[in-house]
Amino acid sequence: MSDNITLADYLESQFDLDKIELPKEYFYSCLPLCLLDAIYSIGVTYTSTYNVVIKYCKKYNIQQYRQSDAFPPADKQHTISQLIENIEETGVLDFARYVVENEQRTSSKNGILKSEAVLNCAKIMQKNGIETLQDFTEKFNESIAKKYQTVKGQGSGISLAYLKMLCGDSSLLKPDRHIIRFLNGFFSREVKPVEAQKMIAEAAEYLKKKHRNINVRSIDYQIWAHMSHLK
Repeated sequence: MSDNITLADYLESQFDLDKIELPKEYFYSCLPLCLLDAIYSIGVTYTSTYNVVIKYCKKYNIQQYRQSDAFPPADKQHTISQLIENIEETGVLDFARYVVENEQRTSSKNGILKSEAVLNCAKIMQKNGIETLQDFTEKFNESIAKKYQTVKGQGSGISLAYLKMLCGDSSLLKPDRHIIRFLNGFFSREVKPVEAQKMIAEAAEYLKKKHRNINVRSIDYQIWAHMSHLK
């Protein structure tokens, strides 16, 4: 029996895999909220990220969540160009300080404001005709992904993976500290983020035989929810 099948059996013994419900952030109403969440969530507690999205929505009168899994009509969505306009009109520092009230940087050493990272990533999308959730699904490709990862603080690919998850990709996980800590504990060794995707993907494929709605994203969330509540 492979280690990843053993992992699958362990997940099945620990969690009710037929009752995993994704949280509201997987049902944002528009792409800019997904981008804000993806970049602001790196390396911090989720509460601060949640507050960033709420404050942005209140400032610009945006509905935070959609009503179903289906994307809202494109012409009803707040767009990437509107996000860019809002940040540039305010300035990256004042946007961080007075709009989302969060001056976190992408790194404690030589990092840029996360508001600047959001702006830079948004401009890459705008340049490639990506404005809405539908656009992201249809047009985002490896070439654009490489440009996204050139933005300071995004080189690891973690925020990009999470952005894709928020935009509906159920085949990915976000290998943050909670996921890695869980896998380190299970395998009794240091698991690299690049390994985590394969481990969970293989476990998910095995588990689908009994739990047809299971996927990598839902397992990621279940592990994250479990680990984030541990001391």
